[in-house]
Amino acid sequence: MFGEPAAPAAAVPAPHPDFNGDGLADLVMSGKDTVVVSYPGPQGDEIIRAPGGDKTEFGSAVASGDFNGDGYDDLAIGTPWTSAGTATHSGAVWVYHGGSQGLLTTATKPTRRVSLRQGSGGIPGKAEKNDQFGYSLAAGRLVGAAYDDLVVGSIGESIGDKAWAGSVTVIPGSSTGLDPKTSRAIHQGTTGVQGSPESYDRFGASVALGDVTGDGRLDLAIGVPGENETGAVHLLPGSTTGPKGVGSTSVPGSTIGVVASALSSVDPSSSGYAALMGWSLVVDDLTGDGLADIVAGTPYAKIGKTEACGAVVVLRGAASGVAASRTQIVSQSSTKVAGACEQGDFWGWAVTMGDLTGDGRPEVVVGAHGESIGKTLGAGAYTVLRTTTKGITGTGSLGISQASPYVAGSPEASDGFGWSLSLRDRNADGRMDVVVGAPGEVVAGWPAGAVAQLTSDKNGRPATGSVTVNGTKYADADGKVIWLGYALGVLSAVTAG
Repeated sequence: MFGEPAAPAAAVPAPHPDFNGDGLADLVMSGKDTVVVSYPGPQGDEIIRAPGGDKTEFGSAVASGDFNGDGYDDLAIGTPWTSAGTATHSGAVWVYHGGSQGLLTTATKPTRRVSLRQGSGGIPGKAEKNDQFGYSLAAGRLVGAAYDDLVVGSIGESIGDKAWAGSVTVIPGSSTGLDPKTSRAIHQGTTGVQGSPESYDRFGASVALGDVTGDGRLDLAIGVPGENETGAVHLLPGSTTGPKGVGSTSVPGSTIGVVASALSSVDPSSSGYAALMGWSLVVDDLTGDGLADIVAGTPYAKIGKTEACGAVVVLRGAASGVAASRTQIVSQSSTKVAGACEQGDFWGWAVTMGDLTGDGRPEVVVGAHGESIGKTLGAGAYTVLRTTTKGITGTGSLGISQASPYVAGSPEASDGFGWSLSLRDRNADGRMDVVVGAPGEVVAGWPAGAVAQLTSDKNGRPATGSVTVNGTKYADADGKVIWLGYALGVLSAVTAG
């Protein structure tokens, strides 16, 4: 529906980005080849169009952090379909630096803008066809305490003769910003990394950071949704020089009972099988034991006889990393989970985690953009799941759609409500509010897309004060924004502890 899909980068709930230094949390919303930054103060909004023109997937992944330590957050924007000469879809990342005026000094002039590509400035590799450098992004203090660093996924990277094996690149921050000269690439051929490169593994389709091992350093979680048809999640432990392959652990879906769906029964244009474990990732302390846990979206999982119903997999943190023996699989067929498992729900397409109720324990929020509401196909929904010291429980879970109270609009076919998710405490009441993208929302015949900011009540339900905006609100010399909600970035860089 929206071109080749990109999974939004997810991260531990952390301070929100502040690009202009006014102390207020800023909101980043992507549309087609456009990024909108909404400032809650008097500054207004910024519309950032793709520097290389349209059809580049500019904004399909976003991440923010203070890469140069100047006190202003900076915004990294993935553009995985950018081409370099004949290297079509080789990909790039644009970094917009923050300042007192925000990311732009005029309607179109960046405060400072830097382009990052493979083979340029010291970044390993070279720009090759279909590398899709910038497909996924995450930011956090991996290397030192002074600057945030950037992790970039390249799902199409060939490793030897293995096409679409995938890789990730870690680019450290510095006093002048991200430093390509000190960057390094990691893939399944890197010493210590579990497994070996295989065609269409798509290592790096999603990336997320958190202290899973409890040593006070950030670890790197990597989604590999193409691994052996079911997908996998890798965890690279942190060190003084950033994540390393030695000591890494992984959990393939095939070892824990994840079952792949027949793609041909869901998407007539595809063939083969997939479950896509690791399509989306979020990392946080789910159980309250002081160790971060990983929740991996698995949107094409087959549940019983139902194709592409979808699931999430919980990987418990431990000093030794992740292991198949410490996992939990949850779907809409699990006990007391709201909703029902239906073909093409794609439950787990997006995931995020945070405290919606203010009780000190996080909830897991799961997007299902393919969910039908009544007879309306593909309207979309999300599920709020409670957590315990043992993992996720279906008890008290909620199903939320555009048919729910305080959610604007109504369910329509292919709205895709729940395509992207993030969290934001809009009213500073100590409860995280759910931000939901619905990029298929049509407004007066215009494919505007929409983003809902849903204020949470004490039970985690949408409440009064919720607001929804659509792409018709934003226009410049290049026209209106379309497909607003394709990706969201309302969380800032991750720190350990």
